Amino acid sequence: MEQYINKSAVIAEIERLDEFWHLSKDAGGQAFIESLLYFLNTLKVKEVDTWHLQEKENIYGAVKDWSLQTFACVMKDGTIQMFTGSLDEDYEGHINTHIDGVNDDYDNVDDIVKWIEIT
Repeated sequence: MEQYINKSAVIAEIERLDEFWHLSKDAGGQAFIESLLYFLNTLKVKEVDTWHLQEKENIYGAVKDWSLQTFACVMKDGTIQMFTGSLDEDYEGHINTHIDGVNDDYDNVDDIVKWIEIT
């Protein structure tokens, strides 16, 4: 499992060390800290996926392209159900969004409390 750290917190701590090395006049330590800061500033930041409340962010809005998307959904009865989302185009050219339960016995989109996309 990947672990995530707060990039800005790491940079703040290294900048604190940079101040220490600068005050100690250690050129080797100073160069190392500057190289480390340069490296960290090249890293991309990825937002951690979060749960979306259905009442605020409708799951239908999460389906943005033609690929099949999978969602884990917490339902009103407390169960977690899997749903898939997809787009299709009808014969008149209208684009429709479909959200379907993976479990045929549980296919009620109206019972979704919160959801997260599984990538």
